[in-house]
This record gives sequence, structure tokens and C-alpha cells, in this order.
Amino acid sequence: MTTTCSPVSDLAPREWPEFIGLWPRLKGSQTPRFESRHPGDESWGDRAARLGSRIGVRCMPWQWLTLRAVLSLQEPNEWGDRVWTHRDVCIECPRQNGKTLIVVLRIIFGMLVLGEKIAYTAQEWETAKDVFGRCVDVIDRIPSLKKRLRSEPTSAGNRGLIKLGNGEAKFGPRTAKFGRGLTEVDLLILDEAYDLTAQAEASLTGATRASTKATGPQIWYVSTPPVASVHPNCQILTGMHNLGHKRSPDLYYALYAVPEGTELGDIGAYRLAHPSLGVVGDEHELEAKRRKARTAEQRAIFTADYLGIGDYPPDEDEVGSPIPNWSDMANADAKLTGARTIAVRRSWNRQVWSISAAQMAEDGNIHVEVAPLRTGTHSEIAEYLVAKVTAWNPVALVIDRKNTAQVLEPLLIAAGIEPLMIGTSEIAQSCSGFLADADAVKLSHSDQTVLNDEVATASMRELPGGDFVWAEEPNGAGMPLMNVSVAHWALRKYGTKAPAKTVGARTGAAREHQSHRHSADFDAMSAAF
Repeated sequence: MTTTCSPVSDLAPREWPEFIGLWPRLKGSQTPRFESRHPGDESWGDRAARLGSRIGVRCMPWQWLTLRAVLSLQEPNEWGDRVWTHRDVCIECPRQNGKTLIVVLRIIFGMLVLGEKIAYTAQEWETAKDVFGRCVDVIDRIPSLKKRLRSEPTSAGNRGLIKLGNGEAKFGPRTAKFGRGLTEVDLLILDEAYDLTAQAEASLTGATRASTKATGPQIWYVSTPPVASVHPNCQILTGMHNLGHKRSPDLYYALYAVPEGTELGDIGAYRLAHPSLGVVGDEHELEAKRRKARTAEQRAIFTADYLGIGDYPPDEDEVGSPIPNWSDMANADAKLTGARTIAVRRSWNRQVWSISAAQMAEDGNIHVEVAPLRTGTHSEIAEYLVAKVTAWNPVALVIDRKNTAQVLEPLLIAAGIEPLMIGTSEIAQSCSGFLADADAVKLSHSDQTVLNDEVATASMRELPGGDFVWAEEPNGAGMPLMNVSVAHWALRKYGTKAPAKTVGARTGAAREHQSHRHSADFDAMSAAF
């Protein structure tokens, strides 16, 4: 169930609250083109807007309505706590409309009134520095606010810190270092959300789980709409956009935009996308920007930045698998022969490991398998691999030198096994080669659920040079597909070589070579996993 406040644009100016006042030059529509807003007690939004009026940050009507929505509370639960109506907030609005004023007022209200621990991040430090500076400027010009500072605001090393009342706010760019320094975050604001990777989001949002506020934590995604070809990391924002249009529970979503199909140069349409039009900029200024947009890419950016119409990548559920014939290549009874390869990889959060193998089948296809994801220390995984190498005698045991699994290298070398350490170029070759063989039906697999699911949900991450690799999540999603691709690549490259003699695990005993043993006698891949 959703509800929307009465549009302010339908009210006469005399009906606006006194803390909003009159805005005689305001021409923009004061309500979003699309809004998903769930019912709750919105009085805290009035408190925040009243505070803004007293400290010289007076809201326009659309900013006040937004504050009412984002500060809305549910009825008390069984423990008497009132949690946020909207735990997540996503606001897509064209440039130069005053989104930052909403952010600044929410930060000051959160520190001063709610005693929150707040983290504000943007893609670039210059943006975070600007918001930090605006907060400091507001505090500096109001003596009663300055008295509530617990210490002087600081800004050094691409970091800003304000301690006001019982709360505090940290400002910084979206870097791994900034994310690791956050704990117990009650409000996380992700500005410039058109450039937000899944890894950065996971790192930053993890700190909100430690929030001790009765309301629970709140996460904001604030952005202009994206252009997929220009903003390759816009999948997170696209996901929030899609959830908003599905009216997802616990999410406040607002999109300020012209109607779909609006022609460029329709001056009358600007007011529909720019709620602050007349106070911030005018139609002639926007027309001047439009005339400068001459190329297709420039027009797409203008349409997103100033009309609110983004170019979103398709939903992964709609894209389908990049290997649509995967199920046709299932062959759990494949007859395997010849050399084998092993690949090992660890998730970026260092929690799970993936071990995969490839071997030629008698029909000429390369057969791939993946072990169930494993947990364990690097020493335990190294012992496991030594045992498998002793049993299999593979022509290559492959590790990505930039992956967290590279910690295995010295342990394996100490056991008499020299792994093949590869880099980004080989990883890219692995992914493209695997896809090419899949398209040509030169693969087979054992119809394993874990690998089937990986292929069904796989997506590609483009590299700067135009190559691609399979996209991976910090928790290990995407890792098994990447790993079998590497094992497949290694077999293509080294499968004709004779297996090198290696030493048995810690025993020094000679191993029985099994690389030429027929699968009818011994199914090495099944035995290993």
C-alpha cells in the first residue's frame, strides 16, 4: 500500500506552512513525476523544516515534502520503538535543483536532534568537501549551533568530521579506506549514486548493521539519472530505480522528470523536471545547455542531467544468460581422458574459496566441474590442494595473482608445487575463450546446480581496453564461473604438455600417474570433489 501527500502545486500559497513561506518566483512542479511513498507519521519532517527556517535554510515546498517522507515513522512496535517508514531512500532529480539542501538539513537535524552517527560519501572528494563546507557554513553563522559543537569541524586528508550535539557526521569519497573506518552508522548517504559499485555499497552499508538507534538505520541513494554507456557502475542505482517503480516496501522513491516522449526543445516541459525552476536557473539557461549537446552521447547526458530521463541498463532478470545454450551442454556421464587443470579462487571478502577443474572429454569437448564453495584458512586450503595435485597430477594449478587466493603461492611452493600465477590479461582471455567455446558448443559440464545458477545470473564487466571479465560480488557470487573459465583456459593452453612430476603431500613419495587412466576405471573429477 502506498500513499502520496496532496501536491503542493495544487495548494494556494496561503496554505503553505509559515515555515515554508512564499516563493513568488518558483515555477517548477513541486511534486515528482513518479513517487512511491508509504504511510506514516511525517511530523519529524515538519520539525526538520522548522529547524531549517530558524537557521537560514528555508525549504522550498518540494524539499519540505521530501523531508516529510524520508523522516516518516511507523506506529510503535511491540517494544514501543518507532522505526523508519522508509529504511531506504532513493531520489533521482536533475542537476541544479537543491538536492544538496535536503542533504545538509537532514545531516544537521540528524546530529543535533536525533544524535545520529552519519556518513556522507560521494564519488569524488570535491563533492563531499562541498557538502561538508555547506554544513560548516550553516553552523558557523548560527551562534546557538556553534555552542553545540563538541569540537571544531576538521577537514584533512580527504576527510571531513563534524561533531554537533550528541551526533557526528563523517564526509569522504567512496574508497575502501573510508568504508573500513566506519562503525555504527545510523544514516548513510550515498551521493552521486550513478557511480556506485556493488563492492563499495557492500563495504559502506555493512556499517549500518551496527546501528543502535530505535528507528533503525537509514540509507540514502541520491543522484541524477544515469546514462549506462557513460556510467558503467550504475547498476545499483538502476536496481533502486526499478524497486521504486515496483513500489517496494520500506523504500521512499522519487523521480523528477519530464514525461517520456518529451521532445528536446520543449521549453514548457522544463518546469516538470525542475522543481526549483525560477529560483534556481530558468528555461533560457537550460535551452543554452541543450543547444550545446550536439552528439548522441551529449544529448543522452543532457536528457539525463536536465530532463530526468535516464538511460538504464536492462534488469539482469530481463537480460537472460550470456550462455543461453548452457543446459544443452550438460553431460554428467562424459568420458574424460588426458590432462587436467585446476583453478582456485577466493571471494573478495575472504570468506569462501572456489576450486574448479577442466579435462578433455572423448567427444573433443572440454569438460568443466566446480567443487562446492569451501571455507577454511589458507593453510587448510593449501593442504587440500596438495592432496588433489598428488592424486591428479594436473598440468597446471592456476591462481590469479591479483585475487586474494594468491596467499596460497608460498605454501604450495613449500610443498613442491609451483602454481601458475596469471594476471588480468589472462583472466580476460579465460572469460572470452570460455564464452567462445560455449557459443560453439565445445564445452560440457556435469549439470551442477551451483554452476548452473552462476551461468543463469552471469553478467559481464567491461575492462578499459574493451575486454570483459565475469562480474563478481564480494561474497563470492560469480566466482565459480570465473574459476571454471580459468581452468578451461589453462587446459586449452597447456593440455598438450606432459604433466610435471611433483612431490606427494609432505611425504616425498613418488606418485602414481593417473592422467592417462580412462574414466571408466577412475573418474578423477568426481573423486576429487
